[in-house]
Amino acid sequence: MSANGNGCGAWIAIAVVAVVVWQCTRDRTPEEVETDYSSFSTIEVPETEYPAYPTVDYPATDYGSPEPYVSSGYQDAGAPYGCTDDCSGHDAGWTWAEENGVADPADCGGNSLSFEEGCIAYAEEQQAAQPGEDRW
Repeated sequence: MSANGNGCGAWIAIAVVAVVVWQCTRDRTPEEVETDYSSFSTIEVPETEYPAYPTVDYPATDYGSPEPYVSSGYQDAGAPYGCTDDCSGHDAGWTWAEENGVADPADCGGNSLSFEEGCIAYAEEQQAAQPGEDRW
């Protein structure tokens, strides 16, 4: 036998590698892929009786819509027109409108812009507090 050999061993090695690659990459049918699930463990969960929660029947009560929030003063309403010093003119207009039942900003007037703005703020809040009326 010569040192080079006839190369038969190399061909056998190539053939073995080709068969292994072919076996690893081919698609297998479900019948060929059989899994033995007996080696997997299962957890036994016991049947547990849970207590029934009592049902509570609450009486049907119609509380209606909540009353809209109505401010108690110009500053409490958020001073929508701003104030220059102490809001006394706005407060006076608000108080006058409240005492006279003004509900329409067009009914406000006076000699002072701050008084007029206080009156208008009160009237606008009264209109906003009237549910279901179309102000426009």
